[in-house]
Amino acid sequence: MKERRTWKAVRRGILAGILALLAGTPPSEAASWRIVGERGCSGGTAETVSLALAAGTPCIAFPDGERDGRATVLRFKGKDWGPVGERGFTPGPADRLGLAADGGTLYAACLDWTAGRTVRVFRFGGTAWEPVGEEGFSGERADDPVLVVSGGVPWLAFTGGRFSSALTVMRFGGTSWERVGGEDFPGRGITGPSLAVGEDGLPRVAFTDGQNGLRVTVMRFDGDSWRPVGRRGFSTGEAYDPVLVLKDGVPWVAFTDGAADMGATVMRFDGTGWGVVGDRGFSPGQADLLRLAVYGGVPYAAFTDFGNRRRATVMRFTGGRWEAVGGEGFSEGPVGWAGLDITPGKGVLYAAFPDEADGLRATVMRFGGGHRGWLRPDRRDRRGENPGGACP
Repeated sequence: MKERRTWKAVRRGILAGILALLAGTPPSEAASWRIVGERGCSGGTAETVSLALAAGTPCIAFPDGERDGRATVLRFKGKDWGPVGERGFTPGPADRLGLAADGGTLYAACLDWTAGRTVRVFRFGGTAWEPVGEEGFSGERADDPVLVVSGGVPWLAFTGGRFSSALTVMRFGGTSWERVGGEDFPGRGITGPSLAVGEDGLPRVAFTDGQNGLRVTVMRFDGDSWRPVGRRGFSTGEAYDPVLVLKDGVPWVAFTDGAADMGATVMRFDGTGWGVVGDRGFSPGQADLLRLAVYGGVPYAAFTDFGNRRRATVMRFTGGRWEAVGGEGFSEGPVGWAGLDITPGKGVLYAAFPDEADGLRATVMRFGGGHRGWLRPDRRDRRGENPGGACP
């Protein structure tokens, strides 16, 4: 297992691929994935890709191989892709680059190795990318930054940094970044954080908990301190790269399950405890760097699928079982160790990834939207027949 953790650290520096759900039009009957714009839209290499929807329009961010790894953001313009602001806008190479949107406003976060591996956050102001907050607010030697924007407020989680903490959560207060929870975030040995903010304006985090056998833990900030959602370390075995989603107040988490041959497992909190959704380890093979969304009561999981030669696979839970969306391993080639994110919408899936079949240039694909395939909510799940509950 230690060997896998070493490779995981390498892979996370190679890619974070992204999926998103958004509005579409009535479908045809056959289902397939189609390229958005042109294949290899990044031009140069894109060792990681992050996608967000700005007012319903797909945008991608990546370390631009044609600009020494500095960050570039592209927006789909209906037929092709065009830059958002200047290409290569970060001071240096953008490591662990992530993209987020609040309506039509785009934000980006990354590690800045030119400033001692501090976290940098940027906002696109309409003509140029502008820093959010002061430089170096995280402190040096930070890692695993996760950016979320909720109600116009940027939130950030990261490990390491100025507080010498295993995990820090911060909120931008309008002029500066403020630590959430002060000095009392419990525990060390935390890796792979995932951040979500509820409609109540309070953050939750999921992580691999080194103090509890590398099992997954979810914590909630109650306004004064961090408290566990359910019990700490609730997964059966070791859990890697957990991703947390809040939907209608209900927390869901997906992770690579060390107790199920490194397959994908999804769990949901029912108000008192965590239950498995479907089977443990439901993926065709090992699932690397899972991502998760819930749409119409139906969970969607996306991952690099080792059961299909490291191609991209998306699955949904419906009718009491997990099924592939558009077929297993739908990408033409391996997807650069992709981790895939999904954001709820009205039916169209977008997948963006570094395409190893095209020299690690970014390719974006979609499923649905009046082409070939449509994602519909599961009416049974919407009536609440599957167990669920509100987050405490």
